[in-house]
Amino acid sequence: MGELRLYDTVSFPEDREIVQRQLDFHRNGLSGCKFVQHVAQQPESYDWKHIVVRRDNQHSVTSAVSMSQANDQIGMLSIMYPFVRKYIDLVKVVNSLVETEVFQGRVIHEENGLSCVQLVVPFFGQTAWVSGFGRFGCFPITRQAPCMEFVFRVRERPDYPASIQPPPPAGQMHVADLEVPDVSAADFARFWKLSFRNTKTVLGHRPNIFSAAKTSIIMPHRFARLLDI
Repeated sequence: MGELRLYDTVSFPEDREIVQRQLDFHRNGLSGCKFVQHVAQQPESYDWKHIVVRRDNQHSVTSAVSMSQANDQIGMLSIMYPFVRKYIDLVKVVNSLVETEVFQGRVIHEENGLSCVQLVVPFFGQTAWVSGFGRFGCFPITRQAPCMEFVFRVRERPDYPASIQPPPPAGQMHVADLEVPDVSAADFARFWKLSFRNTKTVLGHRPNIFSAAKTSIIMPHRFARLLDI
């Protein structure tokens, strides 16, 4: 079995290239989220860490998540799967994650032959929504990144006033729940407005259930039926 390459992507040139290509997607605002675009400029400054997973070290993901949750220097974690290019591979990865019981999953919407799948990571009495990105035609354009990536919070949601950040449902967290101490309250509020506007612009229409934060991934029904959720 291979060893999981935790966090130190600089030491592995091929992993660094994978991570940098993915960060360029976020840096260029292609996800629509202004918060992610901002922190992607210098992810290490905002406690955003990345793991690149290979076929032979998938077993180590559980311990990586647990280590991240216990590390106060990590606020957001990305788990990247460069070998996942087909829906059947995505099904296998999701099943392996849910099997660990660290992740939970369910189908939250079905329409036009597609299934919206929600993955979450419960911890500290809260639930982190998992955002999926990858090279799949069923994904909304805001999620069509170079590499399959699952990104989620591993630290409690910052206690932001509702006046500057609309709170998610009680006990829920999403990737926009970031610590950005260098951003003023006024800019924070502006980032929210820009995120909604940018997402609509990139999508070409108003956001819907397929692009919603609570939807992790989308796949055809015939593959969703193979999920152990």
